[in-house]
Amino acid sequence: ARRRGQASPGSYLVWKGLGLAADRAAAVQQAEQALVRLEALDPASPMTLRARGTVLNLRAEWPALLGVGDELVALFPNEASAHATRCSALLRLGSFDDSIAACERAIRISPGDSRVPVLRAHIGFNLVLAGRPTDAVPHLRAMVQASPRTLVVLPKWYGRVRPGSTWVDEVGLVPPREV
Repeated sequence: ARRRGQASPGSYLVWKGLGLAADRAAAVQQAEQALVRLEALDPASPMTLRARGTVLNLRAEWPALLGVGDELVALFPNEASAHATRCSALLRLGSFDDSIAACERAIRISPGDSRVPVLRAHIGFNLVLAGRPTDAVPHLRAMVQASPRTLVVLPKWYGRVRPGSTWVDEVGLVPPREV
């Protein structure tokens, strides 16, 4: 039996790089095709810029994604997704303090946004990778409490966190429950 939220055949699930994919190559190809169509319609549209960010994120082109994030913030300084794009790129580029600031700004702009648990996780991951795992605990715990069905695969995502680390146990990261 499939779990709720599990990818169905032919679909693609991604949670900011955790790599939950039924067919990643097909997902990247679909995103690229959508971007081509949007660029043909209006290369300067905000929707095209957001689609470009999605493709760059899927391709793991972090410097270019940061450029898109900066452009989105310049155009839409009060839009949470613009700051979230910057947060994601900065995290992967190792600019942890700047990434945390971008995530916090996105949360302040839209505290009820469905992406807030993901942004809290990004803050936690930034703190862990910056060598401050104790400071990460409240953020990671808040993410898990907001989305108890989330499966967090830190070692796979970053390759820097050892499985069985005591802070992981303290946070209480749990796998999805069967439905």
